[in-house]
Amino acid sequence: MNETEKMVFKLQPMVEAIQKDLVKTLKGNKTAAQRVRTNSVKLEKEFKIFRKVSMVKLPRIRKSKKVQK
Repeated sequence: MNETEKMVFKLQPMVEAIQKDLVKTLKGNKTAAQRVRTNSVKLEKEFKIFRKVSMVKLPRIRKSKKVQK
């Protein structure tokens, strides 16, 4: 398992937890809203790491050429 796959498996439960709490937030649960805020900060840090790992490990995507008129 490479580093990118490890990061994906680490991020999935965090995103799922935020999604569950977002539904509770819509129902007026204030503690769920607090969990979303704190978990989003943690998730932000993990996404920064993921960006660094994915730029090194994944092949670069080339931009498509512009269509000439």
